[in-house]
Amino acid sequence: MSAEETRPRYRHIGGGRGEIEVPERVDLEYRGGWEIRCFLWTGSEYWYAARTHPVPTEAAARGVVESWRGWSSAEAMRAWLTGQQQSWDAWAASSPLDS
Repeated sequence: MSAEETRPRYRHIGGGRGEIEVPERVDLEYRGGWEIRCFLWTGSEYWYAARTHPVPTEAAARGVVESWRGWSSAEAMRAWLTGQQQSWDAWAASSPLDS
């Protein structure tokens, strides 16, 4: 199999900024809690993920973040988002319930 055959195919959204449809539709898996975008710059995937709801200050101590951006891949982003969910769950389990 040639490199051309194994390279992911990208669907450009338009607008002149290099935005592409999120590879492997990771955005659909996490659409309830995250805004996820991807850009194809210099032949590499640049990802942006931001929570759709504010993160409580106390959750940051458990590793929960509001947003992240950087060079990545669908597999790595999925793993990072799973880690964020685990951090959120750990924080939620240790937090007192609202009365």
